[in-house]
Amino acid sequence: MCVFIFSACECSELGSSDPVCNPVSGQCPCRSGVVTRTCSRCDANYYGFHTGQGCVECNCNASGSADLQCDRNGVCPCKNSTTGAKCDMCRENFFNFTSEGCQYVLMMKMHSIAPHFFMFDILRQRSANYAVVKKIN
Repeated sequence: MCVFIFSACECSELGSSDPVCNPVSGQCPCRSGVVTRTCSRCDANYYGFHTGQGCVECNCNASGSADLQCDRNGVCPCKNSTTGAKCDMCRENFFNFTSEGCQYVLMMKMHSIAPHFFMFDILRQRSANYAVVKKIN
């Protein structure tokens, strides 16, 4: 006598493209970027499970992001010196985007007969960066 035991697939309605799973492995057919046997979450560094349309790669900038995993809306956690949804730009008062993030723009008060504030202004020419002292009124 043969006995067959059937268990429910339990495929996620949001993450699975079909409620019918593989009869041998029990693996549900997952939408793009979705993982686990039941298609219950986004793969690492993907977001958007809640949309029911599959998950999209975060594409966080590896140099500007504190972590490559973004939030549920695709916004990446930036290092202190970077900004933007993908952390691919320098914050205000920062410059020279590198693998370490951005460098702080040095501001200094010059003490003389008439004290003025100066700051380094960055000009980008081809692949080199140049610092120029500029008076701030």
